[in-house]
Amino acid sequence: MTTRYSISLVAAEPQTTIDSARAAEAAGFDLVYTADIQSTHREVYTHLTLTATATDRVAIGPGVTNPVTRHPAVTAGAIASLDEISGGRAFLGLGTGDSAVRNLGLKEATMSRTAEYLAAVRSYHETGSAVWDGIEGAGRRWDRRIPVIYSAHGPRNLRQAGRIADGVVAGVGITPEAVDYVREHVAAGAAEVGREPSEIDLWFMAYPSLADTTGEARTSVAAALAAGGNLLARGPALATVPDRFQGPLRELAANYTYTQHMNNEGHESNGALATRLGLIDYLADRFSLAGTPTEVRAQIAGHEKQGVDRFWLIDGRPGLAPFLATWGAEIVRPPSAP
Repeated sequence: MTTRYSISLVAAEPQTTIDSARAAEAAGFDLVYTADIQSTHREVYTHLTLTATATDRVAIGPGVTNPVTRHPAVTAGAIASLDEISGGRAFLGLGTGDSAVRNLGLKEATMSRTAEYLAAVRSYHETGSAVWDGIEGAGRRWDRRIPVIYSAHGPRNLRQAGRIADGVVAGVGITPEAVDYVREHVAAGAAEVGREPSEIDLWFMAYPSLADTTGEARTSVAAALAAGGNLLARGPALATVPDRFQGPLRELAANYTYTQHMNNEGHESNGALATRLGLIDYLADRFSLAGTPTEVRAQIAGHEKQGVDRFWLIDGRPGLAPFLATWGAEIVRPPSAP
């Protein structure tokens, strides 16, 4: 099995972006992405253009954008331009919307709206026009087929990914029950439209951390674990969680602060809330690849035995070059056993 890794690059100041992008490619990552969160981050496509010009091999795209904050013609032009600049390496990460939408006081898109949005983006690429909100818009025909990776957490959205997307990033965990849950629903969606499940790339969201001890590694990703727990608590996949954690997860979601999304600083952070609720160890077991390098290699080997070969890694820090170099040396290209 050839395991593939993606990594989030926070939209930071230009040189940090360039350094992190180059470090990700040198470390052996296959895909890099940047969240489209206009309220708390720099502009995503500007950042992705820097990433494209700093790299030669990795796939690049928004991880993820949404139907609420951008007209489909805007997304069609932005992602096609990125594909052109990068020499055909772009992908479109798409979801219904989370912190980018909630920080504007808006509601996330419905599943049907998201499917219509993707159809409109593809129509702009293929024909130069599309109907959106009952209005036919004219534009440029890009003649490009951009791969789509769909962000999905609940069974209905996972099935939709199986129907319409080239890949899915699943945010319900990487434990055996979570992996089976994802496969079941993606396969069901694929079957509805006569597709083979093998046509859809399954990326499993995970939070990475390397440290001298397990506890230190888990503490460093507390805010990310809280973000995963928040998603889990707000969807049907909560039913896959042991009863004793369901109440604390609901409390986490009820008090989650979107302006501090993925921010691990301060005693009032989401990570501190998850810690107070006694959720860190459970969420780390469900969502993270965290520990010493030896422990993380063992965790990955265990997931590979389940057939998991694509990890969608999320790290909320802006300057990742040192971490990426270590991950490449210790995990992607680990030292040979004595």
